Amino acid sequence: MARYSDRVWPDYPLFLEGVREHTKPGDTIAVIVPTMQWDTGYSYAYYRASYFLTGREVLPLMRPDNVRLPQNFRGAKFIAVFGVGLRAPADVVWRSGRGALLRLRR
Repeated sequence: MARYSDRVWPDYPLFLEGVREHTKPGDTIAVIVPTMQWDTGYSYAYYRASYFLTGREVLPLMRPDNVRLPQNFRGAKFIAVFGVGLRAPADVVWRSGRGALLRLRR
């Protein structure tokens, strides 16, 4: 597991470490990744983020039955976007490689 867990997105753990460095305990964070289907990668991204971002609340944007949870997007203080673009009114807090940490404008 340690050797193969990040073979699809090998830079994802490094991205999550950066997100951790730029947030604080108690912050709410939603994650957007290239696949927003639970069984084709979103579950991996969500659970991996929950592990790396211990102390922060990672809000899922998708349920296991692929129902979207827009209330979690709106309720998150930060959006961690990896490998895709996001068209939403937001300020870039931090950017690195294929990802960015955004704060939505309220």
